[in-house]
Amino acid sequence: MTTTKVTTIQSNLSTKHRKQIQLTAKSTPWYNTMEFEQVGQSLLCAATLFSSSSSSSRTSKKRRRQEEEVDERIQNIQSAIQRVALWRTRVDQGRLPLSIESTSNLAEVMLNDYTTTTQTNSSSRSSSSYTTMSLRLAYASVIIRGVNGIADSIQRNTSFNNNSSNDNNNYYTNSVSNLCDRIGLPTWVVDLRHDASHNDLPSLQALRLASCTLLGFLGNVYWGVHERLGWEVSGKAVYLLGLYKQSVKAWMSGKDGKKALEALKIREEEVEEEEEEE
Repeated sequence: MTTTKVTTIQSNLSTKHRKQIQLTAKSTPWYNTMEFEQVGQSLLCAATLFSSSSSSSRTSKKRRRQEEEVDERIQNIQSAIQRVALWRTRVDQGRLPLSIESTSNLAEVMLNDYTTTTQTNSSSRSSSSYTTMSLRLAYASVIIRGVNGIADSIQRNTSFNNNSSNDNNNYYTNSVSNLCDRIGLPTWVVDLRHDASHNDLPSLQALRLASCTLLGFLGNVYWGVHERLGWEVSGKAVYLLGLYKQSVKAWMSGKDGKKALEALKIREEEVEEEEEEE
């Protein structure tokens, strides 16, 4: 009878660091990063619905292929909207981050607009129809809430406040236009939001364009940033895992095990310093 020797290598992280990770880590309503990214990509596809209208000059085969692609895109958008609704049931008071809510609401209104304006009958498309006025009101409501929410989040973010504590009142009196201009939101979208609130309701075409612009903005400043951060974290994790495997092999073989573990510890400390600097 043979016995297998099991060697346990404890983490080099300090107790303080492990407690810090436990305190800062939090659960998310999405299952994993892949689900989060898939939902974001599907919602952002709503901006391409009106740019994919078929042309009469195209052959029937190309039109049929394009219609199939649009139907698949619509199904993905509908699935993503339902997934966001599921996320709301998993958080306190059903409140998701502003960018997720705004992206989902914009995608839903644009999907309703597209299914109303298109004359193609398809089993994957909604049979309900909306009047032009109801669509304009829906667009205006989502744009107003989205832009105002962005401005409010900037006001609450102390990193944007370069004034002293005595000037806080002056800071909070900044206009929505100035606040949104700081993060690159087009001024004309903010002006359109003002017109929708206080003046004549903008046309359906203008509201569509503003929604596409706002959707693209959210894709850049929220979904795109999360995707890039995910790749960076994954790269660091894979690199450290490779070092760990090398250390374990060296430890089990008894060759330069101590040196390998020291190299792993040094690299972990370097990664911690890089994260603190970021």
